Amino acid sequence: MRISLASGAERASGKDARSQVATNEMTALAQTKGLSVCLLIATKNRPDELTLAVHSVLRQSVLPDEMFILDQSPTDRGREMVQLEFATAPAGAGKRIALHYLRDPSVPGTAAARNRLLDLATGDVVLFIDDDSYLEPDFVEKMRDCYLDHPEIAGISGMITNYKRPGWNARWWSTIFAHGPFHDERQPLYWNAEGLRGKGPIRVRKFTGASMSFRTEVIRHLRFNASLVGASREEDVDFCAMLPDRVLVIAPCARLAHNKSPINRAQDHWLKEHAQSAYYLYRRHWKRSLRNRAWFLWLRLGYCVALPVGCIRRLSLEPWRAFQAGMRRAIELTNESAGAEEAVALTSSERTGHRSI
Repeated sequence: MRISLASGAERASGKDARSQVATNEMTALAQTKGLSVCLLIATKNRPDELTLAVHSVLRQSVLPDEMFILDQSPTDRGREMVQLEFATAPAGAGKRIALHYLRDPSVPGTAAARNRLLDLATGDVVLFIDDDSYLEPDFVEKMRDCYLDHPEIAGISGMITNYKRPGWNARWWSTIFAHGPFHDERQPLYWNAEGLRGKGPIRVRKFTGASMSFRTEVIRHLRFNASLVGASREEDVDFCAMLPDRVLVIAPCARLAHNKSPINRAQDHWLKEHAQSAYYLYRRHWKRSLRNRAWFLWLRLGYCVALPVGCIRRLSLEPWRAFQAGMRRAIELTNESAGAEEAVALTSSERTGHRSI
């Protein structure tokens, strides 16, 4: 759904008009002050990809104010390459961004690394990118302008320009069986990135970790699920699901390439990936709605269609085993997450009790 760029005062009166005036005043104030941007990158064993990502940041028309990098690699090669990139950046860009490079191989995964970065982040907007992302030169500028023009927007993701449209069978299956929250509205936008160039912000429910930004005030109290260890598939959508009433958009004018590195990237059967994500997110966020329960039952029927077809094509039970593994892992993750949340709640309650004594 696209956010209308027409003025509300043109189509409303009374309370709606007063609300629009207040919004316009907020926009004018934001444009006067500007927005400070803090860029966050979690990385592991990808020094070459990380260097390219930093290279693209240092050539932005509007530079972020700070950059925090948390490196989970066993060596300092990434730090050395990034420092060299900063030292040789054009127009003194390397001196205008405050770089904070941390290396900690004990951090257990992307979600935990992003939590560490959030603890350190400053500024009005936090921007996460993957270490294998490459931003177009005006990415930060376009993202910032979108925030300034639309104070109601809580988060912005960029338009990925290099994702290829999958085969007809995958699109056919998704079109028929993936509905409601299980429908990934991002992918058709990425496939049509060129056609959407110049369009206004498009409302979505999910972001990608390759490029997701939020107003700091909106997410200050939130953290990624640290139970999602390693190179998890769900932490970006899981995080967005904790903002159900906020306006999240993809900005077609803020563009990037996501050059998916094979390093640290799972190469599982698609049924394992899909089942793990769907079962986990359903059990954690979406099962409370009767409509979502119906869509989940419909999705499971889709698995019943895909499984025998996959097994027959491969003459193997591998698709079935992959699906079972994904489903089991999703249940484990949900239980671990619930246990961790109960422990945090108990600790918080104990602290409150001690303060009241």
